[in-house]
Amino acid sequence: MNASGNILLKYNRVLAPVVSVILGVLTLYVALFIPDLEFLVPVEVFFVFHFFRIYRIKTRIIASLLVFLVIAIIAAAMYTQITYTYSGSAPPDHFGNGTVVSTAIIPYHGPVAAYNFTFFVTGNTTLTDYWLNVTSVTGSGGVIHIPESGINIIHNANGTLNLYVVLTNITSPGLYSYALYLSNSTYKVPNLGPIIASWSNLYSYELILYIPGFMVIFELIFLVGVFIGRSFARRAPPVNRGPPPGQQVEQQTVDQTSTGNGNDRGSK
Repeated sequence: MNASGNILLKYNRVLAPVVSVILGVLTLYVALFIPDLEFLVPVEVFFVFHFFRIYRIKTRIIASLLVFLVIAIIAAAMYTQITYTYSGSAPPDHFGNGTVVSTAIIPYHGPVAAYNFTFFVTGNTTLTDYWLNVTSVTGSGGVIHIPESGINIIHNANGTLNLYVVLTNITSPGLYSYALYLSNSTYKVPNLGPIIASWSNLYSYELILYIPGFMVIFELIFLVGVFIGRSFARRAPPVNRGPPPGQQVEQQTVDQTSTGNGNDRGSK
């Protein structure tokens, strides 16, 4: 093995967690754009540990838990920053009946006296049985239900619709989410907002949300991979790698001595 390989193995208990955390955080960031990609994180950690030759079960379990904890802490900060700096304009949702709905909340951050929820409807603008729910995710605000009769509608000249609601009863601090239901809840437009909390309070909520989930789910996936790998390793036929280098040199010396003694006897 070359010098760089020896260094990697010498410091494997430090390098393996560091590389795992970096790959995990990068994967979670990409998962913002590709759904379900976050489940690759424990798979990556498994292969990183294998690359750095960390094989002991106890070491793997403890190290992986620490890795997933650090990943969750960093991911919570990353998601908090993204959520807190969000403009309030959500990308459009496309539905099977041809309806396209995009959303804007003004203002997105509070506290303020009133929040304007506007839904821009294009495509199929025939709407029936629709309502809006605004739910307190972290605070004690409960659920604010706005029926169809409480939602204002504007028919634009180009055939599109604007649905809007001005809420003045969102007063409890915390993080809120909303969902517009269409066609008797057949279609749903969900998203986060508004935010009536400081960055630190929102980060605390994200920690509570991500740490248990990441550590439990990721660790279970990781352990499944570990035990599957061990079962395959036990079933594999043993490989004869020969004696250790020191023993091999010693054996060669004994063989040479025996050969020399034989030659001496022959000469005599």
